[in-house]
Amino acid sequence: MSFSYQHLGKLYVEQGRLSEAEALFNDALNIRQKYDKPLLKASTLKALRGLEALRKHNTRNANES
Repeated sequence: MSFSYQHLGKLYVEQGRLSEAEALFNDALNIRQKYDKPLLKASTLKALRGLEALRKHNTRNANES
């Protein structure tokens, strides 16, 4: 299930549905923490950091317009 959440989250990022993506990444992270999967957890944390960077980049571009 965590893989489904993670990959659907990535799809949502590509579609610009960032809030929905974040929720799915967090669902994936909760599962991966529960089952003590450090490599998978690291992947999800990386996705969440990327999402945050994308939000900052989009906010900066909107402010520059």
